[in-house]
Amino acid sequence: MINLDGRRSLVAIATFVVALTAAACLFLLSWGRVLECAIEDAATPSGRANLLFLTLDTARADHLSLYGYDRETSPNLARMARDGFVFDRAYTVSTNSAPSHASMFTGLYPRQHGLENNGEVLSERNLTLAERLARDDYRTAGFVGYHALGRDSGLDQGFQTFAHHEVPSHDHDRDAMVVDRRGFDAAMRWVDAWGEAGDRRRPFFMWFHFQNIHESYDPPPPYDGLFLDIPRTKTRPGLGAFDVRCIDDIWTAFKRDRLRDPHVIREIIALYDGEIRFVDDMIGTFMEKLRALGAYDDTVIVAMADHGEILFDYGYRNGVKVMPGHTGHYFEPSARIPLVIKPARGSSPPVTGRIDLLTSSVDLFPTVLDLLNLPVEKPVPGISLRPWMSNTPPVRSRRAVFFQDRPDKEIFVGVRTDRWKLIRRQGSENDPVGWTLYDMREDPRETRNLWLERPEVGRHLASRLTAWEGGLTPIDFASTRRAPDERMRRALKEAGYLRE
Repeated sequence: MINLDGRRSLVAIATFVVALTAAACLFLLSWGRVLECAIEDAATPSGRANLLFLTLDTARADHLSLYGYDRETSPNLARMARDGFVFDRAYTVSTNSAPSHASMFTGLYPRQHGLENNGEVLSERNLTLAERLARDDYRTAGFVGYHALGRDSGLDQGFQTFAHHEVPSHDHDRDAMVVDRRGFDAAMRWVDAWGEAGDRRRPFFMWFHFQNIHESYDPPPPYDGLFLDIPRTKTRPGLGAFDVRCIDDIWTAFKRDRLRDPHVIREIIALYDGEIRFVDDMIGTFMEKLRALGAYDDTVIVAMADHGEILFDYGYRNGVKVMPGHTGHYFEPSARIPLVIKPARGSSPPVTGRIDLLTSSVDLFPTVLDLLNLPVEKPVPGISLRPWMSNTPPVRSRRAVFFQDRPDKEIFVGVRTDRWKLIRRQGSENDPVGWTLYDMREDPRETRNLWLERPEVGRHLASRLTAWEGGLTPIDFASTRRAPDERMRRALKEAGYLRE
């Protein structure tokens, strides 16, 4: 027989068990709701994230306020970066626009995908990002502002909508913003149509290419006077007939060593910075549009440059005067690029920040597929950056990035490590191979070629270059490579890539 005290103990135990069971049920129900909410938060209306890929032609990282520049050139990119990640050491694989973009969209080096120079054609044997996503029922659209990236380049592969709205490089008398915004306005109309369409449940992939920053540096008002009041006159003391907004005049004066007035140089740089801010404000409009459509959180956004730009930073190097521009230049302002990635909701942990990793533009193809939870079906040399964004990087991190260009009659290959940069240049048939080795830790402005002074370092890096080149298995692109046609030649000459 159980006494009164025993009954009280049993009642107390039973009450505790009931309370514990109820609490457990509530906890499981609540946790189930949390999981349900997390799944809902991670899903777009279609269950898949959109992709917006923004490429900024000729934008050097160190002229973005996002990277510490003292002018407020990139407030909208900085705002986007608060929801994502900034890569502090990203590098292009090519300082030419078409090869660089082809590498972003295939995950391959130029020697592999075959588009090694502006004016050539990307072989249809390549699988592009647009083709991969179109096969997964994405709506795909591309908008470019430069002829070398248009349909003649083959970069339109996989895009159901593709439009080329040329941004003039040398029209220095215009004062209306409408010319520079034609492609952007067309892209905005396309996004609106996607938002209103009955098949909105299909995710989109849009590539928008901002050509505006490319020389000549001639932003529309008010950006032409945003950082410095610059007169429209086409003469300058000591220079005679000289248009500060014309890269041909700048090159001619610089080559003849007549561009010595520091105020004129400040004007040119202020115009370049104005172009960056103009593009940044358009990026801000993109973000506002996506928020208005309720699509911002469900969109992976990538913003990066195809290459940077040399302004007046380098003077003479190795006995050669370094001209303004980018093609064939492997100094940091041309090779290092800005890269910002904003994941979609639920595609990575809710942390953001800056990532100090040697990063290459060939990494973008596998990275965005990983963020969209899609497999990379064929081996590519690039790596997914998602583990670093998820704070789960592999034990062995990348030790080097490589680059390769074939502008005109020259061939360049190079490797960049944490400390060293090695460049091999080969010119025409009778032009001997030249090597350049920089200690980037001790000589960040790349003033001293150490190839003869540090032969052991040079030999080691040269062997790494040889091994890397040996692993580049090109596809059969011979049938599609061709010399630029007359229309392409005119466009390349106007943009400064051909000098006849």
